[in-house]
Amino acid sequence: MIAQSALCSTRPVANAFAPVFPATALHRFTRRLRALGRLVVRRNRSLRRLEDLRRLDAATLRDLGLAASEVASVVAELDGRAAATRRRTDLDVWLSASERFRVRSVDSSL
Repeated sequence: MIAQSALCSTRPVANAFAPVFPATALHRFTRRLRALGRLVVRRNRSLRRLEDLRRLDAATLRDLGLAASEVASVVAELDGRAAATRRRTDLDVWLSASERFRVRSVDSSL
C-alpha cells in the first residue's frame, strides 16, 4: 500500500533546468542590465554603419543605387527598425522567377 501511494503522488516533478532560486531583485536587475547592454551594442553597430555609408562619395552611392538622402533609411532597414522598402536585387528577382521552374519532387516510376 505504501509503494502504491508513492507511485500515485500528485506532486509536480521538479524541472532539472529551472533556476534554484526564484527571480529576486538581483536577478531582475542583471537581466535588465544585460538587455541594456544588448541595446547599446545594437546602437553602436547602427552608428558605425551610418558613418561608413556617409563617408562614401556620391559616385559610389550612385553605383550602389542610393542617394545621400537615403543613407539613414538604409541603415534603419538593415537594423530592422524600418520595413524594407528598397527595390529587390537582381538575385531576388531571379530566385522568385526561377521558383516555378524548380523540381519539387521526383516521380519514382520514371
